[in-house]
Amino acid sequence: MKSPIEKELERLRYLTATKSLKVFIKYPEYWELMLLIAINENNQEIGIEDYLDNIATMQVNRVTVRNFIKDRVAEGTIISRQGEKKSRRMLTLSDKVTEELKDYFQNFHIKINQFAPRDEK
Repeated sequence: MKSPIEKELERLRYLTATKSLKVFIKYPEYWELMLLIAINENNQEIGIEDYLDNIATMQVNRVTVRNFIKDRVAEGTIISRQGEKKSRRMLTLSDKVTEELKDYFQNFHIKINQFAPRDEK
């Protein structure tokens, strides 16, 4: 039987071997941002600034996280879309990131049911 530390090492090593999730583990803020997007992506009330306001682990400055979002949008792991309000940009995880995240939770027997339902495109 593995100790809790061995299990945590296994999870960390699993994440660093993924194609899409590994970029989100560089800072706790990035991991938290990804999780916030996963559970709120269809919420018309939450835009980029709201995500930044709700990151409890914020140890880097907001510009760093904004640049991270911009880079992820450019590579396609985060999708930015117009909200109902013209001044609000909504964020969605790409299908690839969502699937890798679900696989991660399943692989480590972490039960989840909090992903926002996907809008049909």
